[in-house]
This record gives sequence, C-alpha cells and structure tokens, in this order.
Amino acid sequence: MKNLATGELVTVDFDLLHIVPPQTAPKFVSESPLAAANGYLDVNHNTLRHNKFANVWGIGDICNLPTSKTAAAVFTQAPVLVD
Repeated sequence: MKNLATGELVTVDFDLLHIVPPQTAPKFVSESPLAAANGYLDVNHNTLRHNKFANVWGIGDICNLPTSKTAAAVFTQAPVLVD
C-alpha cells in the first residue's frame, strides 16, 4: 500500500481485502436533465418517482437515495415500485 501523503510504501497483512471502485452514475444520466446535483437520478426518496419527470421511475445504484449502493438496497427499494 502507498501512503499518498508521504509516498512511502507500506506492507500490510490482511485476511480479507475488499476493494470498492469509485461509485458514480453513468454519464448518460449524470450529464442529463434527469440528474440531481450530485449526478445521480433525481428521485423522490419515498416513491422513487423522478422529481421533475412524472413518467420516470428509478431503482438501484443510479438513484440519489440515502442508501448504500448494494443489492441489499435494491431489495428494499423493489417493493416500492411493485406496490
């Protein structure tokens, strides 16, 4: 591992290494009128309906929601769209 502040290389022992890539919305959303200020799909947190376009709904990692970007989050979001 490299210390970005000092440039020093450090060896670290571990049993499990979980690397997460940067999470961002795809450009076709982040650079469109569908995006919130942070680039994710601008949906209502309770209904998952877009805040500007009534015929757009969202689910999953693309949404501007206060949830993690995981399958577990999608699992809890799905019933909102199905009911």
